[in-house]
Amino acid sequence: MADKDKNKDSKEKEDVKEAGQDPAQAEAGAGPDKTKTVVMLLIVLSILVMILTPIITIFAIRAIMPKDNAEGPKPEELNKKITEIPLTDFKCNIGQTQGTRYAQIDVVVEVSDGSMKKFFESKTQENLDGMLNKIRSAILNIISDKTLDGLLSKDAKAMLAKEIKSDLNEMLQKKTDGVVTEVYFPKFLVQ
Repeated sequence: MADKDKNKDSKEKEDVKEAGQDPAQAEAGAGPDKTKTVVMLLIVLSILVMILTPIITIFAIRAIMPKDNAEGPKPEELNKKITEIPLTDFKCNIGQTQGTRYAQIDVVVEVSDGSMKKFFESKTQENLDGMLNKIRSAILNIISDKTLDGLLSKDAKAMLAKEIKSDLNEMLQKKTDGVVTEVYFPKFLVQ
């Protein structure tokens, strides 16, 4: 009986060799057609994953993003952006020089809210919130109180900018939620 089984096994192996199959594949039950099918299926699935991943990602990002900005920024939001306001041509005598020395300074004020611009304009019938003359006067008082060393020392500009910023924020805090964020001096001349 053992001889019959051996003959049967060897005959099957010969049949498999004649059919062009590998005996190990024949024993596992996987023919070349089945292997090709599995490989093709894997290739198709890989391609689908590569195509669908970006599409799903785009839809997920769109779902997460807020819908109110779909039209673009609204005019109120544009006004809320940081704005630079130039205040030019400050000329004043320097303290403790008996009028022999003077400073000529241009100031640029950066504000956190563009709607604050109205406070840096002259007071008129159309703009009752205008504080330009008060602001200029406050800046002139700060500059004229400085001594020559107080304007020309190493940290003088930074200290002056900090003092002007603080004074303007104190002046504007009751009228607006915005603040003066920075003060710059594009022109700073002491003679």
